[in-house]
Amino acid sequence: MKLKNIFIGAGICFAFLACNKNSKNAEITISGKINHPSESGAVVLEKWEGQIPTPIDTLAVKDSTFNVNSDELESGFYRLNFYNQQNVNLVLDGNENINIQVDGNNPKGVVEIKGSKSHDLLDKANVFLEDFRVKATQIEIDYSQAMASGDALAENLYTAKFDSLQNTIQTEIKNLINSNEIVLGDLQLVGLLDPDKDINTIDKVAQELKKKYPELPIITDFAKQVENSKKLAIGSKAPNFTLPQPDGKKLSLSDFEGQYVLIDFWASWCPPCRKANPHLVSLYDEYHSKGIEFIGVSLDKDKDKWEQAITDDKLTWPQVSDLKYFNSEVAKEYQVNSIPSTFLLDKDGKIIAKNLRGEELDEKLKELFH
Repeated sequence: MKLKNIFIGAGICFAFLACNKNSKNAEITISGKINHPSESGAVVLEKWEGQIPTPIDTLAVKDSTFNVNSDELESGFYRLNFYNQQNVNLVLDGNENINIQVDGNNPKGVVEIKGSKSHDLLDKANVFLEDFRVKATQIEIDYSQAMASGDALAENLYTAKFDSLQNTIQTEIKNLINSNEIVLGDLQLVGLLDPDKDINTIDKVAQELKKKYPELPIITDFAKQVENSKKLAIGSKAPNFTLPQPDGKKLSLSDFEGQYVLIDFWASWCPPCRKANPHLVSLYDEYHSKGIEFIGVSLDKDKDKWEQAITDDKLTWPQVSDLKYFNSEVAKEYQVNSIPSTFLLDKDGKIIAKNLRGEELDEKLKELFH
């Protein structure tokens, strides 16, 4: 159980964003006041270039105020660095007159941003995100304590609480996105959504931003990622694959059309996978004869360790692997970035559920076979 990246107000992290050659917009202006200006150092406007903010201008400060009005400013993601003491991330949406009030001498100092549609949106999100972060952090602490003490019931309880909390926050995020104009700040909000369940909302943001900023690299990249996610959305046909089994014979997903299939991405070196295997064994014993096949796709690198894990965990369903770890083409095609990861397919090979574990998987199989 792990929290997604959560941002609060002006403390948004843009390090994952790439802002290269964007559409210029001469109407963007930035002005502001520094409550505690320093006698040394400088105020620097930076633009996020991948993981590194690149300095593009040093601002003159007079009577504690500053102003930027440049025809070189472009829509995108920026940062104001105040004397290497306080950093303020900015989303510039074009045709905006942004005013900033900042302490300037404290990394956690007060920041107030006006005139930005994106920051207005993120301020609204901040209202419920702060409460969410506090509650989620406490749940993680309780979960860790339960796991350390070996209390499986408590682990399940806190996992359920966390899932419920995430569902609540994702509903709030979707409502916020759908009730406001789509702006660049929405890229931060969709990062808190679940692509498995919320692909329509995420796609809406991608399509609207692509219309507004057709030449902005981060938008075109984002739109491509969304298109890839849609290929694995619920209701989509699962991509076929062919991989070798331990004995070297090839097995294809298409061999199992006409029956339900659970694809389980796992590995011998993955403790959560090994911990989940006894439950999968019990489910296989119960439901295999009723019309479902399991396929284990291992991300192992060592064939001996893979085969030993199959034996030790008593995995009797088909197992395949190209022994390429996360470099497996199948893992890439299924966009598997962590394991265990599962895909449940119907008799036509369409995805009907993803990443079901424990009681969720129990309930889904009962629904299908009872």
